[in-house]
Amino acid sequence: MEIRKIDKKKPKIALLVDAWFPHLGGGQVHVAELARFLALDHGFEVDILTRRIAGRRSSYEKDVCDVPGVTIKQFGIKSEFSNPFMRLWYMIAVFFYLLFKGKNYRLAHSHCASACVPMKFASWITRVPTMVTVHGSMIFSKGFSVKKMLEKVIYLETKYSKEITVSENFLKAKNVNQHIPVIANGVDVERFDAIQAEKRSESFDVLFVGRLDYVKGLDVLISAMKKVVESTEFIKSKKDFQLHIVGTGSEKNALEKQIEKLGLQGLVKFHGKVTGDPLVAIYKSADLFVLPSRTEGFPLSLLEACAAKLPVLATNVGDNSKLVIEKENGYLVAPEDQEELSYYLELFVLNPGLRQMGEKSYDLVLQEYTWHRVSEKMVHIYESVMSMEEPESKKHSSRVVSFFLDKRMPWNVPNLLLQAKLFDKPYEGRKPLKFALTVDVEQSYGSLDLPHEDDHVGAFLDRFTDMAKSLEVPATFFFQADLLTNYIDEIFSLQESEHEIGIHGLHHELWGKRQWFLKDAWLSVPKRKKALRIIRETIDSLNLKDVRAFRAPNLVVDKDSLRLIREAEFEIDSSSPTMLGAKPLPSLKNGLCRMPVSRDPMPHLQWRYGLPFGSYKVMNLANFISMSDEELLAAVSRLREYQRAAGVDPHLVFLCHSWEFQSRDHMDMASGENFSILARKIAILKEHMELQFRTLTDLCTDLYANS
Repeated sequence: MEIRKIDKKKPKIALLVDAWFPHLGGGQVHVAELARFLALDHGFEVDILTRRIAGRRSSYEKDVCDVPGVTIKQFGIKSEFSNPFMRLWYMIAVFFYLLFKGKNYRLAHSHCASACVPMKFASWITRVPTMVTVHGSMIFSKGFSVKKMLEKVIYLETKYSKEITVSENFLKAKNVNQHIPVIANGVDVERFDAIQAEKRSESFDVLFVGRLDYVKGLDVLISAMKKVVESTEFIKSKKDFQLHIVGTGSEKNALEKQIEKLGLQGLVKFHGKVTGDPLVAIYKSADLFVLPSRTEGFPLSLLEACAAKLPVLATNVGDNSKLVIEKENGYLVAPEDQEELSYYLELFVLNPGLRQMGEKSYDLVLQEYTWHRVSEKMVHIYESVMSMEEPESKKHSSRVVSFFLDKRMPWNVPNLLLQAKLFDKPYEGRKPLKFALTVDVEQSYGSLDLPHEDDHVGAFLDRFTDMAKSLEVPATFFFQADLLTNYIDEIFSLQESEHEIGIHGLHHELWGKRQWFLKDAWLSVPKRKKALRIIRETIDSLNLKDVRAFRAPNLVVDKDSLRLIREAEFEIDSSSPTMLGAKPLPSLKNGLCRMPVSRDPMPHLQWRYGLPFGSYKVMNLANFISMSDEELLAAVSRLREYQRAAGVDPHLVFLCHSWEFQSRDHMDMASGENFSILARKIAILKEHMELQFRTLTDLCTDLYANS
């Protein structure tokens, strides 16, 4: 019997970067080396979508581009890297390329901010998963700039299938993307080991490698160098001081003028652009590597210096501290501090232990930062993203249509204003308003000012139940799934007080803050099914009865999720409907009662990025607080009229979160002002209309009995 080998089709991916060789930077080297290892070690087919850059490529750059399985697709005509018109042309060309050819790829992975824009727009139509690696950004820089604002929108406010950063410092920023892994740059240690170079005993050679740009802080280094060569201790050392600058950039003329003004012409040597083995030789002939940057991510030059067994003097910015261990392989100084920089430069000149410090630099990169390790981590993420459940082909067109018909988008603002007039009608009926007070009891994920702990929950439950008792209001408490065991006694007490217990689908141990019901599928259907099964088993093991209501973690559900919720024996889904025109009315889906959080049916305008967007005010605590009494009464009146016209009894499902009642300066629940604010708002509603308080299950029963 003949056994035939099955030729498995290689996964094909697109790597996007807005510049290519002969422009040399950390981003280009990262993409080239990553593509090489993906193709040769892991069997991927890789297309690099980039620009044509003017200039002549070195032999090293030709070698890294000539790899089987890697194809370079260049757009536009040859131009300088800084040419803004060709960068715009690249963005337009890549958008149309991905629009028509993008479905050939299993995923698209951008390595620069400008490539993220066309990639994301194209993915809305092709539905190809998108990834972005943040190599460095201006988001932490001081002051305002257009680039800083755009990078915040692209890196922090735009959702991708996966976002990665080379710098752990990036994780400090508030981001719509969650669970961002840190995958630093790598270095080819074997290439450095193969090159030998002699150090000059009569000279102290300091090396800088990078683009000649203001953010690199070379002006500070040159000023500090002046102080070193004039110091008494350095003169006594009888050594020549030589600063070697490798790289090109817009600041070269300014630096040359500074050097001439300080009289350092003979002590500074500009090497220009150097790549491949000659660059390695320069590294290995130096005595010290200096990186005086004002801002950084995870600089490739720092890795290369460590691979060359050099001690390092760098500013304490970005992730430099991960590669520079104080007194072990170097020192860190504050950015723009000439005094500190000159002090440590002189300290290195007089330090006899430079070789030992260089060996420790080498050991550090050998253990953690080789390209082989980087590519293995990246492949693991690629496989995870590509294994996500692919949407059905029929969903593609409907999502595109839904996007363009979305009432919230700027192009639909005229229609939005017309609808606002139609919905702005007062309630003319006499039926009472059925009011369901729902509470999400969860850890403090809602505010960056508060700790992500559950210490506040016990105190909150005591205070909230006292308030509900004084108002004679039953409530439905949606407990975060992994808090059930810790608060089981309190839960039984709530049930005895005729409050209802529901489940908030968030389970930190299962998926943290992942938006697992989002249609772009953080979690596939099998994983959602497993999560719901674990939640149901927890409920049964605690002997909890009458737990029938469920709320999805991010308040958005799709058809598959509704089916899974029903199969998990929940009878009520209280997640908000998708925001693309869904009506705030209850409905039956495969036997599941949909009872979303209520919202004002009249759309409102919000300005973002200088454009008008539509929004709907959900009936939650934040909006209750922000509305004046008159605005609240008007919104509830519109809601009642909208429901009356639809043939449904007027009702309001209100939402608040346990952490919203937590004091921001300590854990004392008694100091939370929102208890009294909520009580006062409910009292105002009772004063102007007849309220009938219901648990969520009772509200569903009433509405369907009368429908």
